[in-house]
Amino acid sequence: MKDIFNRRQRFSLRKYSVGVCSVLLGTALFAAGTQTVLADEVENPADSSSDVISSEATSDKEIALSKPVTGESSAPTSYNVAAVVQPSVATDSQHEGDKEAGKEATAEPTETVSREATGTSGFRNSGEVTSRVVSNWNGFVSALNDNSIQNITISGNVVATGDNGNTDNGRVNSVDRTVAINSQGRNVVIQGRNDQASLDLLSNSLKFTGSSAWNLVFKNLQLATGNSKGAVDLSSTTGANTVTFENVKSQGSSLYGGGGNTDVIVKGETSSTVSDSYRSANGQTQYVQRNVGSAGHSVLRREANIHDAKSVTVADGASLTLNRSSQGDGINLAGGSTVRVNDGASLTINMNTNNGTESARYHNAGIFMEHGGTVVTGKDSKLTLNTSIGQAISLGMGRPADGLTHLDRWGGYGTGDAFRRNGKSSLTIGEHASFNFTGRDGLVFGNNATFTTGENSRVRFENKGRGTAIDFGDNSRVVFGKKSTNTFHSVGKGPKSGGGPSGSYNAYNYIGLNENGSILVDDYATFRVQMDNRGANPWDDVINLDSKHGRKDQPLFQANKGSIVDVRDDNTDYYAELISVPLGASTNVVFQFNNPLYVSFMRYTNSEGRSAGEITGKLPFGIAQGNNPEQIGHGNILYISNGSRESGNHIEFNGPTGTRVNRGAGTYTVYSLNRDGRDVVSKNRMSSVWTDIQGGAMSIAGFKPGGKPEINPSSSTSVQTGSSSGGVLATDKTYGIDPVTANRQNIWVSNGTSINPHATHTNTIRYVYEDGSPVLDASGKPKVVVQTSDWKRLLEVAIDQDQFKKVLKSSSVANGDEFLAAYGKTEYIVRDIDGDGIGDTGWQLAGTTNSKATYDTVVSPEVEGYKAEILSTNVPGLAVGTKASRVTVTFNPANIKDDVVVTQGGRRTVSETYWRNIVDNVQLTNYETVVVYKQDKQKASVKYVNVTSNIELAKDEMEGRGGALIEYSTADRISAYKKVGYRLLEDGFTNAADKHYDTNVSVDQEFVVTLEERIEPVTPQDPKPVPGIPVTPEDPASWPKEVKDMKELERTATQTIRFREEESGKEVFKTIIRKVTFERTAYVNLVTGHIDYSNWRIGKVVNEEGPVQPVGNSSSEVSRPHAVAPKPSVRSLKANAHSVAPSSAPIASKLEVSEVVATPAPEKASVSPKVVSLAPTTVVKPTETKAVESPAPLVPSESPAVEKRTVVGPSRKAPVTANKHVYVAKPVLTRGRSSRRPPKV
Repeated sequence: MKDIFNRRQRFSLRKYSVGVCSVLLGTALFAAGTQTVLADEVENPADSSSDVISSEATSDKEIALSKPVTGESSAPTSYNVAAVVQPSVATDSQHEGDKEAGKEATAEPTETVSREATGTSGFRNSGEVTSRVVSNWNGFVSALNDNSIQNITISGNVVATGDNGNTDNGRVNSVDRTVAINSQGRNVVIQGRNDQASLDLLSNSLKFTGSSAWNLVFKNLQLATGNSKGAVDLSSTTGANTVTFENVKSQGSSLYGGGGNTDVIVKGETSSTVSDSYRSANGQTQYVQRNVGSAGHSVLRREANIHDAKSVTVADGASLTLNRSSQGDGINLAGGSTVRVNDGASLTINMNTNNGTESARYHNAGIFMEHGGTVVTGKDSKLTLNTSIGQAISLGMGRPADGLTHLDRWGGYGTGDAFRRNGKSSLTIGEHASFNFTGRDGLVFGNNATFTTGENSRVRFENKGRGTAIDFGDNSRVVFGKKSTNTFHSVGKGPKSGGGPSGSYNAYNYIGLNENGSILVDDYATFRVQMDNRGANPWDDVINLDSKHGRKDQPLFQANKGSIVDVRDDNTDYYAELISVPLGASTNVVFQFNNPLYVSFMRYTNSEGRSAGEITGKLPFGIAQGNNPEQIGHGNILYISNGSRESGNHIEFNGPTGTRVNRGAGTYTVYSLNRDGRDVVSKNRMSSVWTDIQGGAMSIAGFKPGGKPEINPSSSTSVQTGSSSGGVLATDKTYGIDPVTANRQNIWVSNGTSINPHATHTNTIRYVYEDGSPVLDASGKPKVVVQTSDWKRLLEVAIDQDQFKKVLKSSSVANGDEFLAAYGKTEYIVRDIDGDGIGDTGWQLAGTTNSKATYDTVVSPEVEGYKAEILSTNVPGLAVGTKASRVTVTFNPANIKDDVVVTQGGRRTVSETYWRNIVDNVQLTNYETVVVYKQDKQKASVKYVNVTSNIELAKDEMEGRGGALIEYSTADRISAYKKVGYRLLEDGFTNAADKHYDTNVSVDQEFVVTLEERIEPVTPQDPKPVPGIPVTPEDPASWPKEVKDMKELERTATQTIRFREEESGKEVFKTIIRKVTFERTAYVNLVTGHIDYSNWRIGKVVNEEGPVQPVGNSSSEVSRPHAVAPKPSVRSLKANAHSVAPSSAPIASKLEVSEVVATPAPEKASVSPKVVSLAPTTVVKPTETKAVESPAPLVPSESPAVEKRTVVGPSRKAPVTANKHVYVAKPVLTRGRSSRRPPKV
């Protein structure tokens, strides 16, 4: 137990991205105690490593919920944690509506796409750790030996420890070392934390064992080892293994060479560089194990970049580059293995990058499988082989001894079949793919070999030196696919590049196939062979079909309609034909040309059309070898060994049928070059053109000495050209048509042929969100749908003979290239040539798998909370802004704009543009549609209404997806309205039961907030309002500026009452003086500033004197009950006043009343907003008594006036009282004490 406290605690602190969450994790492995903490970013001791729960160790970014996750994730499908960690979530403000729905959203594989980044599939309950970050060798090996670890992240430079194995002596295991991995087979990802992370194994290879399959992935890593097996040795395993290299840069020894039942897969951009040594990460020179491979080969040989694998696959769109300066192959696999370059992928092999000249390098191959195998490339792929003095691909062939070099006439293989194996060997180039080779030897295959180039593919061979392009064994076939372009160019296959002759009639020709070997140039394909700098290289035919035995059931060389065959050779030796069946007695040997565009054979001519010089190699007449020339100036182009008429061996130039329909259709224009033209006669006759030669079979025997050429019509004579006066018979033995023995150059052009323009239309649909980020599919890649339709057009065309003859007459036609130049100026008329009545089919579907003019309806993926609509498109009839849940597109061939045919004056001819390009792939305007996913924007609004004025103050509109919470608050607006004088009546949004967007697209949600204009009463008893000062201390509203002009609210009037006897006018009571106060209320609209005023009312009445007293009052008088003066009345604001006289008071004979009253001027009514009024405030009147006489109403006025009245009453004096009487009307209650509604005005 004591040891527990001495163990080091390993601790890693990281910020990782797990699903949609950004998580800060600290995972500790410890037993007990407080120990030293070692951060993973610093240099750790040798035994340090750190376990983490996420494989994405490079990300320090939070993932926004509204953003799709891009790229592929290397994270395992489950993670193991010992504690619950609350993630933090970053959201995108542009898609706030995603917050609710995004919580449970997951991505369906095809139909449904989640806008949010999906997280991991689950967590193990066991708490087991599956990922580990390592920064040193021991930690790395420990992680591999831990059965629970599925993801290892390399941090920094991890370098192996121990012996470097730096003894470069070539002995077995002088460098190679092994590190045993004793764990179960499983899925393991070994990835770099960043692009600088590296794993340097020095001399080591990781040796795995067991029966369980290993699925190893090296990713985003720099990899190095000097071990001959590479980084991984699976030779001791029994399972079906896979090793994947993704974005790996390897140096030193092999990328893979670990054997086992192992498939190697390459993704991303991966490269492997093999050299004799490299500079290791520890600063030392690390040598690479040498002296590998078969005994007897160079001890300097290093293993292939990839070897001992079952297959090698370059995945779709990936690229693999293999570089090597060391001796050895690029890829070396066992028999029956496969190398695949998938669609859009590329494989490049660069051999002998240091330009070594050791003899062993002459048989190093870019791809080598001794007992046969398969190399296949996909559509739009690229295969590039730069193999220097070595070979491109060697399949089904043994390897010559290292001492045999290019100087050997047969390339080290001899003339027999000792090196040929019988396992099937094939190279297939995909549609629209390219294959480019540069080097000495090209394809060297055993028996049962095939080489096929796909439709519209591009193939180019650039042979340097004495090597072969194609050297196949028995029962082999070469097919140049429809519309493919295949160019073979050799420089130096002969003595001029050093040594003696290269190749012969029995082996090692530039293109050679043994027994039953055949070549097909399919419809509209191009096959060109150009041999330069050969010198005199006897018996080395350009194309050698070495079928010696039996009757042939198919043509050994065949070119189909619309094709171009152009073979030229500057070999000056007579005994080296362009196409030859050199030996044996085989029968029914046919060279067949089925209505090609043209076939051109040029001997003694370099690729630029210039003459190669004098012909050499004439043998004595007694020696029957080849077609012994009658004169040295003759040619020898095509050769079949068995030249008897009985053999049936012949040449066919077949034209279209139906020659009765159009004159000239089904015939050929033929050019021939004879002799050397050193005298005037031969110069005029040596270069001739015939325009009416009929197609058909021509026996080889007819061209033999003494034979009769089967040229029809035999009476045909040549036409005039700028180099010849014409008139030469087609059957003339010296100057006529003879592609077998006499002609140096022979060209056949079909007068009536067909051309087949084709086009591929694509309909592409891309899916994006409003911010431009792509919608992702289930694999995390941008969702893109590409539909294609293939189109073709067949035009039957015939040379305009009259126009062509005019061109020939005005043109120099001294050699084949000049004839082709003149031919290039001729015009083809579009017309029916085969009798079916159709000269132009127009654009039609090609009948391939892509044969739908109306593309299949594309159902857009469903994204919860979003709706799809067309953002942009160039598809006719598809409108921007329309719904895009389903997209259907039809391509109308009438929309194809091509320049294949030119029409002038009703005459339709094939355009010069077409003939310049020859390759008739018409470029179309492809359709592209972008579907944008917009939030399913349900609309909602909050309307603010002033109910006082019945007007809408404001309206806030929101958009969001249905079901999402409406992120909105009324608080700010309501607060603002209160500050300017409004009173909230009802908050229809805040008080709403449901504040989520609805799902009814036809109805917009509306919430109403009602407010009223506040109307504040101001009475004389209130403080005078001040503009800008709050109405009350706690009130958000302030008095408007209009209150500074508020009118007076209170006025006072004086009333005088005199009592006199009616008869005598004598004053019987003392005069009474009253002060009457009138008041009114102002009603201030805090919003508009408008002020309304109530009617004037009596506020209070004050008697300045005491009770009524008789004049000359004495105690006796006072005691008289009849001497009481009448009590004056109290009048209301409406002048309904009454005179009151107590019943006990004596009635004076005459009472005089004199009044002085201030009367306010009537207020002019002003226009104000409609005001909702409550019940008016009622003015309470004093209790009325019976009056002797009702005085006139007491009306205040602006200018006081004196009114005198006589009141008739008893003459008795009123009693005297000491109290002052005050009459006050009921006041209007002010702010804070009653309703603030104004009375009716």
